[in-house]
Formats: sequence, structure tokens, C-alpha cells
Amino acid sequence: MTTLAQSLKRFGRLRLAISGVALAGALVIMTGVNAAASAPLPSIQGSPHPGLKAHGLVALPGERLLLWSTDGRIQTGSPAVGWEPIIQLPMTYAVDTAPDPQGALIAGSRRTTAGPELGLVLMLDEHGSIRNRWTVGEAVVTSVAIRPGERWALARDRTWQLADDGTITARGTAPPGSTVILPPAGPEVLCTPANLSEAHGAFPYCSRAGDRSWQAQGQWERAPFLCGDWLIEPGRTSVTVRSIDSGRPLGQASIRPNAALLCSQDTQLIVARDRIQWLGLPGLEQRAMLRAPIPGIRAAVQLGSRLALLNDAGRVVVIDSTRGRKAAGQSQHPVRTADPTAGLRARRVRCVDRRPCSARDGQGNNQGRSCDTLPALGNSPDG
Repeated sequence: MTTLAQSLKRFGRLRLAISGVALAGALVIMTGVNAAASAPLPSIQGSPHPGLKAHGLVALPGERLLLWSTDGRIQTGSPAVGWEPIIQLPMTYAVDTAPDPQGALIAGSRRTTAGPELGLVLMLDEHGSIRNRWTVGEAVVTSVAIRPGERWALARDRTWQLADDGTITARGTAPPGSTVILPPAGPEVLCTPANLSEAHGAFPYCSRAGDRSWQAQGQWERAPFLCGDWLIEPGRTSVTVRSIDSGRPLGQASIRPNAALLCSQDTQLIVARDRIQWLGLPGLEQRAMLRAPIPGIRAAVQLGSRLALLNDAGRVVVIDSTRGRKAAGQSQHPVRTADPTAGLRARRVRCVDRRPCSARDGQGNNQGRSCDTLPALGNSPDG
């Protein structure tokens, strides 16, 4: 019995020792996991791949890129020179960006500890450092735009001009949530997204004041932009071209869902998703095509003769857009020139606000409601 008792005692000590080792190992593993989860992102200076899964990208001076996400994080660099560490800007939401001769503008808002949400526009240099800032009251800046000698922002129901000294000057009123577009000369263009409220439901439209004022209902789901003398309205599966002077539709063509669109340096429309197309303006005839080097392109910008491409997985590549392009005949993609608003009364329009639904300001933008479809509307005059 004594021998048996001693054996059991030794066995118990062995089990205790094994349990202690296992527990210590588990604690080391858990500590490592927690440390990894809470530790700041490591510096990836010179890395060929960005660490930020970005929402969009902007061209910077020196053929560098600014990657940005809607939570206000940015990263600068390029696949050639590598990527600098990720920076968290003093922003709660980032909503819009615009290239600038001094770097880039990024607009959105910052929620303060006291509670109010303040509209904010930041000027960033090629390394992502803040060189200027403008605060625009208790609002969210939904759009920024530039033209030679002028920088504009739109917050809530008003447009503002941004001065070099950090001050702002009111320029006019605008529907909440609109995009402001600045042609090279003359009055601005305001593009207002679909209103999804039950009381005031309306389709998206663009308008321009002045001697030749116009208003045109559209079917776009992403913010329109300027390309030469034409206004580009991107829908989910189609794109429409309008005259910036009259608002008259000049062309419409089918595109891949969620394709990236940009204006080329020679004023062609580039459409990129799983292939890259060059379309002539205003008729949208296909002039050239190139197989995309990465699938699922979501954003693109021009860097000289090169194209920088960002895809859904967060990969960034830069290609020489003058090589490998194949000329394409116009007959491959017939252009529809009929009024693009035809049939809209039976069509449902998707949510177009670029901020999360929970962050909207409640002025026709569905605060606290889900991104729902807009019920078919009755007659809506196209001014």
C-alpha cells in the first residue's frame, strides 16, 4: 500500500507540473494575441504593399498616392517607392477627397468630446502631414472641389470658399448632402443624391444656376464629376454624359457594376473593373481596351501616362496605360443616346449617401434608418 500511495503521489505531482506548463503556455499565447490586437500597426516604410485596405485613392505631387478609408485613416506612397506608416487623421468620418496642387484635400467630420460633430477639411502634403485645416460649424462636409485659385466645400445646406489662411466664406445655399462641381469658369454645378424619405422622396438630380440655368433628373448612384465640357453621372450598371452648359444628355452606355471611372488627361472616360476601357466623349464610343492586371478594380487615378489602380482586396498597382492597349471598333458597344431618365418612374434607386447610414444628419438623409430602396415615384418634372 505504501508503494501504491507513493506512486499515486508522484503521479499527482507530474500531472500538476504538466498542467502548470500547459497553463503557462496558454497564458503566453493569450498574451501574445492580446498584444497583437492592441499593439499599433507596425511601420511598413518601403513596403511594396500598403497596409491599409482603402476606400479610395488620390494622386499626390511627385507621382505618389494617398490611400484613404472612411474612418479617417490614410497612407501615402506608391508600389515603386514603398508605403509610409498608416496615419489616423483627427476625423471621425472621411467622406470626400480632391487632388490639389499642394497635395490633397480630405473632407468629413470630427465628433468632439463635448458631443457636437464639426465639419472638417484638411489639406495634406505628399507625406500625409496636415498643412492647413478648415472647420465648418456643426455639420458634415460632404463634398470638396477645386479650380485654379479656388477651393470649395459643401456642408449641410451651404457652400463655402476655403481661404489659404484657414478662414471660410459662405458662397450660397445647396440641398443637404449634395456634391459641388466647379467648371473652369462660371457658376458651380450642384448634384443632389436621391432623397429616400417617405415624405419627400425624389430621384437624384444636378442643377446649375446663372444665365443658362438648368436642372436635370438622373439615375446616378455615385457622385458625378467633370470631364472636359461634360458632366459624368455614374450609375450602378450605366454611365450618362451631359452637357455642362445645358444639362442635355449626350450619351449613355452600359458599364460593369461598381466599375471605377475617371477622366483621362486627353479628356476620355476611363472605365475600369476587370478590364480597362477608354471611351470617347460625349458619345461614349469605345476607343481602346486593356485587360486589367488585377481583378475587381474599385478606384483609379492617372499618374502622368500611367494608371494607379486599387481593387476590392486593397491591392494597388501602377501600369503604363500606353502599352498593351487594343484599339476597339465603335460597333462593339453601341451607344444609347435616348433620354437617360426614360423609365425612371418604374425604377428603384439605391442609397447614394457615401457615409454610413447611422451617421447621417437627418436632413433628408435617413438618419437612423437602413439603406433602403426608393419606392417608384409618380410624375417628377425635369426642370
